[in-house]
Amino acid sequence: MSDTLISPKGTVLTHVATMKTTLEKDDAAKRISVTRVFKIMLDPGHGDHNDENSMVDPGAVAKHDGKTYKEKDMALQFAKAVGKVLAGKGHTVVYTRESDIDNKELEKLQWRVDMAEEQKVDAFVSIHLDAAVGKSSGLSVYANSKADAIKKSVEESVKAIDVRHPKSKSLHVLRENKDRAAILIEAGFITNSVDQKIVEGAELSIEVATGIDAGLRK
Repeated sequence: MSDTLISPKGTVLTHVATMKTTLEKDDAAKRISVTRVFKIMLDPGHGDHNDENSMVDPGAVAKHDGKTYKEKDMALQFAKAVGKVLAGKGHTVVYTRESDIDNKELEKLQWRVDMAEEQKVDAFVSIHLDAAVGKSSGLSVYANSKADAIKKSVEESVKAIDVRHPKSKSLHVLRENKDRAAILIEAGFITNSVDQKIVEGAELSIEVATGIDAGLRK
């Protein structure tokens, strides 16, 4: 077989070898795009004994059906569930904490940002739960200027719980993560028993992880 394609009029169109090389490059580029992975830090809120606390910070606390729920514990459980899904998609997942941290020398909030900087992560995701008097419900996402695509993707991905759209806030872990995309997720209201059950279920963590993954790849 000739390595040159010739039209019926005898015009040389292209070389087969050139076409093959171009196609191989295009295929390689597509594979790189599809399989691109990131280093993501998940930050379960509270659960630390920092320089401003006299004890390990429980975060918001609520009681449902005689059982007490602490934000620090629910945030950690949810973060681990999200991390498991993200790791399954090929990402490297690290945590600011995987249990309570009893270290009163830590600088409140900033130690979390410092850890992200030290580990040179691509994205920082802080996990919290809201609290309110009454029947307030839903998930909220806050983001710094580098994380708009992730915020939007998470909001679009979540179906298991209502998505709220509050005004933006100047939150320390978003503002000070200047070199990376950073979001803070209020996964639901710990004071709402329905939200509490949804946050502890599997569906919401999968949806949030899927949104983070899709947003990072945009």
